[in-house]
Amino acid sequence: MGNAILFTFLFALLAAFVAAQDDKPFYITAPLPGETWKAGDTATIKWVNGLDQQVTINVIEGPDRESMVPIGLSTKVDGSDGSAQLELPKSLDSKGRYAVRIDYENSKGKKASSFSGAFSVSGGSSSSSTSASSTSATSTSATASSSSSSSEASSSTSSTTTSSAQPSESSKTEDEKKKEEEEKKQEQEKKKEEEEEKKEQEKKAAESSAAADTLEDQDAEGSATSIKVATSLLLVIPALSAILA
Repeated sequence: MGNAILFTFLFALLAAFVAAQDDKPFYITAPLPGETWKAGDTATIKWVNGLDQQVTINVIEGPDRESMVPIGLSTKVDGSDGSAQLELPKSLDSKGRYAVRIDYENSKGKKASSFSGAFSVSGGSSSSSTSASSTSATSTSATASSSSSSSEASSSTSSTTTSSAQPSESSKTEDEKKKEEEEKKQEQEKKKEEEEEKKEQEKKAAESSAAADTLEDQDAEGSATSIKVATSLLLVIPALSAILA
């Protein structure tokens, strides 16, 4: 009889421990860590303790949690719905390491995120095929660029020959102006692309940093809860043993 009471008490403490882990806003229950999604299918994402607000669900990918960034697969839903669905493209890399991130606003009005455990994808493209496609595209681009350069060189030679036959100072000046304008325009476009790329990299770095900070906070909260439960057990079990004895 005494053992039955002790086991019942321990089971109640275990249930309280599990409940403490699940009381965080937007605690993701699906996908589970180690789960596998299939490319081309419809995936279901589930959570508990949702808030009545619009949230953004992102699929993130990376070799480790600090470097995981959004892959462009996302959806906006009502946080109180408790679940959402995503259409998975067949082009997902089957060698990637994925997770789900729910972005919401906490009780203090600040941006916060909740993360699932890491999962994998099957039936998608592989890194090798992606690399091959990239190499092929690069080769094709290089060939086209070479052909274009040859055509431009040929056109330039023809133009020079014609100009030599009938030289015109005003025509030459106009050509130089056009060339300078084109070079200036190309330089501005290149500078703009570099600035956009830099902003994108800074944005990804900020997202990765925020994701890492949130995950570390969640791990710290989980560890603190585990320590509290373990301490409670250590204090209560001797007292119960004394009573039962």
